[in-house]
Amino acid sequence: MMKVICIIAINLLVIPQATDCLSCYKCTSEVSWADCNSKMTKTSCSSGSPNCYEGVLTCTAGDVTKTVFFKRCGKEGSTCDTTRQDTASCPSSIAGWSYSFSNQCCTGDNCNPGSTLKISFVVNVACLVLVLLYALMYIY
Repeated sequence: MMKVICIIAINLLVIPQATDCLSCYKCTSEVSWADCNSKMTKTSCSSGSPNCYEGVLTCTAGDVTKTVFFKRCGKEGSTCDTTRQDTASCPSSIAGWSYSFSNQCCTGDNCNPGSTLKISFVVNVACLVLVLLYALMYIY
C-alpha cells in the first residue's frame, strides 16, 4: 500500500500540468541591475519556453560603451537563449555598434528575481517531499 502511495505522490510531483506555462521576470535597463530590478514585471512565457533568462549586453562604438541589463523568458525549445524579437539590443542612437554578451538561465517560475539566479522553490519542496516519502518507505 505504501508503495502505491509513493508512486502516486511522485507522479503528482514530477508530471507537469499540461496547461502550466513558465512565468519569468522581465526588465531592461541601460543603468544597472538595481534599476532593471526596480522595473521588473512578471510575464507568462510561451508554452515551449523551458527557462528564464538574464543577461548583460555591452555595446561599443569607438570610445562609447553602453551596457544593457535584461531579464526575459527563454526561447522555445532552447537550452539558454531568447527569441530574436525579445533580445535586448544596443541603443539606436549610434550606428555600427560592436557588442559582447553574457547570460545565465534558470528553470522554475520566477527564478530570475534578483541579480543572481536562485534554485526554484518548487524544485526544493519536491526534493524534500521525495526524501521524506523515501524515508517513510523504510520506516513502515
